[in-house]
Amino acid sequence: MPILPLLALALASPQTPEAEPADGGLRPLEPMDVFQFEGVSSPRVSPTGDIVLYARTGYDVMNDRRRADLWAYDLVKEGARPLLEGVGSAVWAPDGQRIAYVANAGDDGAEIHVMWIDEQRTWQATRLPRSPSSLSWSPDGKRIAFTMGVEREAPKLASLPSPPKGAEWAPPPTVIEEFRYRSDGAGYLAVVDRHIFVVSAAGGTPRQLTSGPRGPGGPLVWRDVGTLLLCANLREDREAHPNDSILFTLDVATKALAPWTEREGPDGNHAFDAGSRTVYWTGFDDRRQGHQQSELSMRTLDGGDARVLTADFDRSIGDGQVDGGQVVFSFVDRGGNSGACD
Repeated sequence: MPILPLLALALASPQTPEAEPADGGLRPLEPMDVFQFEGVSSPRVSPTGDIVLYARTGYDVMNDRRRADLWAYDLVKEGARPLLEGVGSAVWAPDGQRIAYVANAGDDGAEIHVMWIDEQRTWQATRLPRSPSSLSWSPDGKRIAFTMGVEREAPKLASLPSPPKGAEWAPPPTVIEEFRYRSDGAGYLAVVDRHIFVVSAAGGTPRQLTSGPRGPGGPLVWRDVGTLLLCANLREDREAHPNDSILFTLDVATKALAPWTEREGPDGNHAFDAGSRTVYWTGFDDRRQGHQQSELSMRTLDGGDARVLTADFDRSIGDGQVDGGQVVFSFVDRGGNSGACD
């Protein structure tokens, strides 16, 4: 989305422009100042605990777009260095020696790449028809799970004859069955279902694990080398019930899906602590109110019911990470619901 028009609207006011102070003091913020802003986001600490990957963000005045580059901060040497231009995030392999990320690969489009951090040597692991997302390393570091859109064949109103060679016929009619079929700036949308794939970290042909007209969403979390945890809304009428997502387990070998949560409401933002064999996630029981507070819940793999950990906390819980048996999470200070998967 263009940056400058949004900022111009936010700053619009009947004030009379003031000249910049001669002494170099403070002055009112102006629309063009946004292109001088820089920040950092998406920090990811290596499994070895010595390097933090983060996105260094800024704005391109020539293209009126936000830009992100991947940097690394060495916690031992206390120094930062650039890694990748135009890449905003990456995920660590369990060995702490490699990262996986999505980047443009010329004519191949957006692809999964693997980089060896010490040598900054990069390998293109895929050649995909569509852009991948939600990358996740298997615990043994041998495979990468990801999601990718799979175009669904559009329904046909009728079987039409083929035009003669060179003829200019009107385009065939389009049958629309989706609630969300058009978007500003993109026009009519292709009917695409997002599904889960897994590929060798050394590259190769990806294997599709899910199928059907209602694909799951991210993030993808490995419970063990043979099982993924994911968030999905698989209801037939999910467009009318967008908040009713639950957590599933996916057997990588058999492709079998099994529900992990059951309540009516959005469950998502899940994380897994291998040490305590515990799954954490956020969500709430949907009471169809204007504002509903998202809670942090947990359940162990050994069985038992789910337990809410933040029942006495008066803020909605956002994304969380498990760190050494502790759950570190963000919270929403005001407004907004959190929990549903994408």
